[in-house]
Amino acid sequence: MVNQVRLSEFSWHAGATPAAAISADILQQGSLEQGRWRFYNRISNLQQGQDKYPDLNLQLLWDPQQNRSAIWLEQFDVAAMQPLVRELLTGRAELAWLENLQAQAKLTNIVAEIDPQQPANSLVSFGFEKLNTQPYQRIPGITGLGGQLLWRQGQARVDIEAGATALNFTQLFRDPLEFDRLTATVFVNLTAQGLLIDTPSYALSNRDIELEGRLLMDAPKGERPFMSLRARYENANAAATPRYLPVGIMPQKTVDWLDRSIRGGDVSDGHLLFHGRLQKLSELQHRRSGEFHALFEVSQPHVKFLPDWPEVKGGNGSVSFHNTAMDLEFSQLRFAKTDIDQATISIADLTKARLIIDTKTQSQADDLLNTLSRMPILDVFDVVEKKQTAVSGLVASELQIDIPLSRKFNSWRPHVKGRAEIRNLALTIPEWIVDFKQTNGVLELDDQTVTAKQLNTRYFDDEAVLSVTTDNKRQRTHFKLEGDLTTGKLLSSLPAYLHRPVSGKSPWKLDVSVANSTASGGELVEIKARSDLKGSLLDFPQPFYKPAELTSPVRFQAKLDRQQDLSFFLDMRKSYQAQGLVSFDPVHDARLEVLDIEFSRASNAAIKNISGKKGIHLGGQINSINLLAWRDFIDAEVGQENIDAEQSLKRLDSVDLGIDTLSIGGHTASTVRLRMENKGGKLDGSIQSSMLQGQFELPYKISQETPLQAELDYLILAPAKTGEKISPDINAMPDLQVNSKVFQFRDLIFNDLKLKTRCEPDRFIISQLDFLRDQVRLKSSGHWQYDPRSDEHVSVFNIDIRGSQFGQTVTNLGLGETIKDGSIEFNGQIGWGGELFSINWPSMIGEVELKLDDGVLQNVEPGAGRFVGLLSLNALPRRLFLDFGDVVSEGTEFKRIKGKFIIEGEQIKTQNAFMDSTSARVRIEGSTNLREKTYDQSMYIMPKLGDTLPVIGTLAAGNTVGWGLLLLQQIIGKPIEKSVEIEYKVSGSWDEPTLTLVTKAEDLELDSFDNDQ
Repeated sequence: MVNQVRLSEFSWHAGATPAAAISADILQQGSLEQGRWRFYNRISNLQQGQDKYPDLNLQLLWDPQQNRSAIWLEQFDVAAMQPLVRELLTGRAELAWLENLQAQAKLTNIVAEIDPQQPANSLVSFGFEKLNTQPYQRIPGITGLGGQLLWRQGQARVDIEAGATALNFTQLFRDPLEFDRLTATVFVNLTAQGLLIDTPSYALSNRDIELEGRLLMDAPKGERPFMSLRARYENANAAATPRYLPVGIMPQKTVDWLDRSIRGGDVSDGHLLFHGRLQKLSELQHRRSGEFHALFEVSQPHVKFLPDWPEVKGGNGSVSFHNTAMDLEFSQLRFAKTDIDQATISIADLTKARLIIDTKTQSQADDLLNTLSRMPILDVFDVVEKKQTAVSGLVASELQIDIPLSRKFNSWRPHVKGRAEIRNLALTIPEWIVDFKQTNGVLELDDQTVTAKQLNTRYFDDEAVLSVTTDNKRQRTHFKLEGDLTTGKLLSSLPAYLHRPVSGKSPWKLDVSVANSTASGGELVEIKARSDLKGSLLDFPQPFYKPAELTSPVRFQAKLDRQQDLSFFLDMRKSYQAQGLVSFDPVHDARLEVLDIEFSRASNAAIKNISGKKGIHLGGQINSINLLAWRDFIDAEVGQENIDAEQSLKRLDSVDLGIDTLSIGGHTASTVRLRMENKGGKLDGSIQSSMLQGQFELPYKISQETPLQAELDYLILAPAKTGEKISPDINAMPDLQVNSKVFQFRDLIFNDLKLKTRCEPDRFIISQLDFLRDQVRLKSSGHWQYDPRSDEHVSVFNIDIRGSQFGQTVTNLGLGETIKDGSIEFNGQIGWGGELFSINWPSMIGEVELKLDDGVLQNVEPGAGRFVGLLSLNALPRRLFLDFGDVVSEGTEFKRIKGKFIIEGEQIKTQNAFMDSTSARVRIEGSTNLREKTYDQSMYIMPKLGDTLPVIGTLAAGNTVGWGLLLLQQIIGKPIEKSVEIEYKVSGSWDEPTLTLVTKAEDLELDSFDNDQ
């Protein structure tokens, strides 16, 4: 049964005024033993007349002897009991703390000892779990805290032993600090003057750090709290730094830089000290109101100073923060590809955030160049890194890098200052004609200035002196080189056929200028070179030939723009000037876009009327040029480079050249004017010279469908000089279609030349070679063939000559006045085992037939009859018939000269050549040496008796015999020409033949006469 008891009948002690009028439902009557009453269930505020407090498990204790009472609760919900606590607190400060902290927790084993006479001496002790509070003033908010609290006389002791916990310093850190474990002993003294917190020891840890230390904080009312914090930490992860930055007291620029830059590292050990007012570090430093110092021992740091800079990794060292300063000391770092022996990194004032990096290292040149190229300081290093094809050597360097982290500075750009000792540096940049080896000396770097007063180097293996300077006004770096250098090496970036023929050394001065920044104006690279070429041989065909002993000043300039186009200018004084444009792209590598060359014999020549149009333009005046020499050069040098002739002709835009002497195959043309213009698919041209004159069309690709065509006024081939022979490639012979009104070969002049050729694999065909002289036309055709299996050449010609007044043609051709009138039919075929332009006499074979009708062999000296002399007949008129006045004064008339001739080697042989005249029949057997121009023939003369009797008498060396023969003929009634056949041996040269009588008419016997004709 439940009974109700009025507590007003009971007091805490005699004479005391009840603290409150309360009632209790007694579930079980408590025992009065030892003065302890125990109450259960609900306590209600009778004054309010409503239930306001939750259920409690409460014990009320009273000790009459000590005049003290106590309350014990098994557990207590702070949030739910805040109204009761608020009613018990009377001070404003306490109420403010209660309202703003918004404490939530589960209190356990609560013991409150109450002294009604002196409430301040009361004592409260309890355990707490999951304590959560909101940050208030400089006091951090708490999440998930657990421990034990003892409160007495305005002082508290808190023993904390917690697992997952968070401290929320809203005005100091950007996020709550989370810990997996937190232990601490905290003494709190709350007075009317403020709050004092003393933590003689604490320890905490999480996935990022293990930390222990002590804390003292004094927060007087109306003043900035004072804090003394000491900590020691280990096993920290530097990558987590942004979570623990005291951003509330750090400059924003510094915070931003630390957030971006610190990527990782292992903190093996460290210490932290803060002693002073809780304020920004800049005010702490300025007012000298405290000290902040943090020290970290770091291994394997991972830092990125700026977004577009390479990262720093590896090594070990220490990091120190002191008030507004930061200092880092590291060794054996890896910065990009450079191993840094020692590095000092500092920020003197975090409020201004200027980072200073000092490094000392000895590294490989290629690693250092790669590192410098990746730093946005001097773009010249980036350009060098991209262009170089080889770099090696050692560099001992000291480098200071100044990085502004705040725009408060006048310059936002990082600055670099350093000194490098270069040891056996080698650097190759073909595009800049740079090839340094064994380079030694000191190079200094000061912000945008690079200086090396004198570096000893080997430039393409030649000793030279290199200096480096910077033009800050133009923002360019100059590499100047002087020395006796191998001239051909300076051309090494050009095709091999342009530098292989160049040999020897000359004194050179080179200046390579490179832009310091891709953002600066001007060309990316500028190259200048000067020399007198004394000692250098330019072994090109004329007009580019220069002997080594000759001095010939040369000046070269080139500029490489931002689009990778190289424009250049070359001045070879007294010879020529050239300028052009070369473009570089990944597909074509280097491509010649424009080339203008102006030749001149004047010492102050200058390029005139430069078109600027794409293609090759040639102009000016040349002393001499030998086309065969150029052919040999192209075969020996250019042919190795697989140059496409068609592509080359496409680039040739215009030619306007004057040539004093042009030579080809021993033939020479003088006073030449050559003009060509590109018409798309072909070059239209004209030529005027002593050798030929007319118009021509030169296709890009010469073929049977598109041959080289020429319409000439004249073509003159003079005798070739001794020793000069044409020996072209059979598969490189041209397809031609040439017409010439006049054609002269040596001193033989013809008209209406028609030449057509075509080239097939291993076969060159002359389908037409015709010309006309007076009433006689020569038609010929032939071919030249090569068998690669046997490595043998064969040349064959078919010849046909027909016409009237042959004698006049012979005379007009300058072959002598040996013959008059006559119509000719000549046809045959000759060939030899050899190339077309190199007759192989031993292998010569052929067969020709000759027929001459109704002409006269004239009375001339044998040597004047070069044409008819081949038949030995020119010896007849004067040697055989000279003494018979009117009969032979004009020569010997013939009805026909006919013969078939066999050519074997140098010999032309016949067995049936004859001449039929009114007075005699002449038969020829034997051979003539075509090469030596000598005779080895037998000539058989058979007189025709009758009116020719006096002739026969003379020939027979006695008129008596002659008359006897005449009488005999009358008796028998038949001609006896065979009876009086006279044989002569013809020998000697064509010019001076020797006729030796072999058989006389008087030696003949009558019974040998043959009556049959």
